[in-house]
Amino acid sequence: MLQKIRIQNFKLHKDTSLEIKPITLFIGQNNSGKSSIFQALQLIKQNLKIREQPEYSEQYDNSLIPPKPFKPNNNYYYFYPNRLIDIGNFQDVIRKDERLIGISMEGNIPSKNRVLQDKRIESIQIRYEMKFQNNNLKYHSGEIKGGEYQLVWDWRGGGETKISPKSLKIGEIEFNLHTQNSINQPIFSSGLSSSSTFPYEFQANAEELKDSLLNSIRDFISSIHAIYGLRGFEENSYLLSDKPPLDTDFMLLYDRSLAINSLLPYNRDLESQLSLWFKNLLGVEISFELLPGKTVKIKAKNTYGETSFINEGLGIHQLLFIFLPIALAQPSHTFLIEEPEVHLHPKAQSDITTTFIKIYKNESKQFLIATHSEHILFGFLNALARKEISLDDIAIYYFKNEKGVAEITKLNIDEYGRVSGGLPGFFEQNIRNVIEYLDALDSNK
Repeated sequence: MLQKIRIQNFKLHKDTSLEIKPITLFIGQNNSGKSSIFQALQLIKQNLKIREQPEYSEQYDNSLIPPKPFKPNNNYYYFYPNRLIDIGNFQDVIRKDERLIGISMEGNIPSKNRVLQDKRIESIQIRYEMKFQNNNLKYHSGEIKGGEYQLVWDWRGGGETKISPKSLKIGEIEFNLHTQNSINQPIFSSGLSSSSTFPYEFQANAEELKDSLLNSIRDFISSIHAIYGLRGFEENSYLLSDKPPLDTDFMLLYDRSLAINSLLPYNRDLESQLSLWFKNLLGVEISFELLPGKTVKIKAKNTYGETSFINEGLGIHQLLFIFLPIALAQPSHTFLIEEPEVHLHPKAQSDITTTFIKIYKNESKQFLIATHSEHILFGFLNALARKEISLDDIAIYYFKNEKGVAEITKLNIDEYGRVSGGLPGFFEQNIRNVIEYLDALDSNK
């Protein structure tokens, strides 16, 4: 789960530092830098997924924006499944007259394996800072801390590198530690001391613990998922893949549609969970139907009967693209959500906040939401007033484009959901609309 983000010299962000809560809302006018925060995080996640493509090998391990690959003809998806975002090249996103882009993140991931739990390590705390020049990683530093273990490093391309400790000691076994020029694997180990003198089980446990610590950066990055603003099905049915995708992190809408349609037939628990959420929100249950030609059609069922999902409103369409990735992910994962209010009635916009809160409280999943909806804002503020969430659970940031630089203000909220000074940019427009309407009525008298 993310706790802090810092973005430097990336698009509108000259030097932005944000404290991230389990529910973090970004508000403000268009072109004020909200989506750029998500894009910077996606670029780091994309580098990790690029490694899954064989022809990339290790040559782009240190690239912020790798080149576009050629698509093999036999690939199920239209575009490479490990391509998450296309924002041009390095010069398109770095601020004018700057040399370095900085991306830093801090947070924690829960301990998943038995070895960590046996050591009473409940979570691993992570701090990771990266700086890129001419699209290449030129500097990284960080800290990994879990229980009694703490690793700190500072890597500088072409210069001095530091790592402390220089070896990781687990019981009587020691692993030599090194830094390298890689975004998703900044530190690695080589060798271990006197491996033949220890029982195999002891050595295996030590290696598992070591791997859990060293791979925590990769696992942390993997836990971040983008839910794109463009959502909804365009066809009545889609081809079924030979195996279910691991996630729905795809750049193109068509590929996300393919993935979603292929997930439900392979995972009936997923179907049940989504039906429950949809029934509570909109009174609709979902299911799937296998059709000839190895295709899948998603169906919707309400009190009036059953129909093809594509014949339902766009609001229901886009909700499936939001909630399926959330249901698929592990606890403590983070979701970057662009405008969940799109195509939703105001009541549904407010109700969706209740679902987000339930998921957070039951599964510890985190939501960073960029929104223009006062109904979503008030949904969360009302939950704060009702004591369903606390001040430790929520943060609201107001973004403003000030002469080409993102100016970001953290709004001051009290325990009753009241915002000091009000919500910028919302009620002012409502007042203008009312005044214009009254003036129009007056002019017609």
